Amino acid sequence: MTKEEVKKKWASTRKLLEITDSEYNGVTQETANLRFIKTKLQIAVYYLQMLDEHNCEYQVPWNKEQFKWLLRKP
Repeated sequence: MTKEEVKKKWASTRKLLEITDSEYNGVTQETANLRFIKTKLQIAVYYLQMLDEHNCEYQVPWNKEQFKWLLRKP
C-alpha cells in the first residue's frame, strides 16, 4: 500500500480525533478527559498508519461507529 493510499484510508479517523478549539481551551474535567482520550487515540492511529505503510499484519479492534460512541459527550 502506498503512502497516499494509507493517508486516504486513515483520513476520516484522524478527522474524528481532531481536538477542537473549545476542547483545547476548555477548563472542565469533561473537556480534559476528552482531550486525553483523543490524544491517546491519535497516537494509536499514528502507529497503525505506520504499520499500514510497511504492510504489516494487525487487527483493528474498533470501527468508525465505535469511535463515534467512544467520543460522544455524556
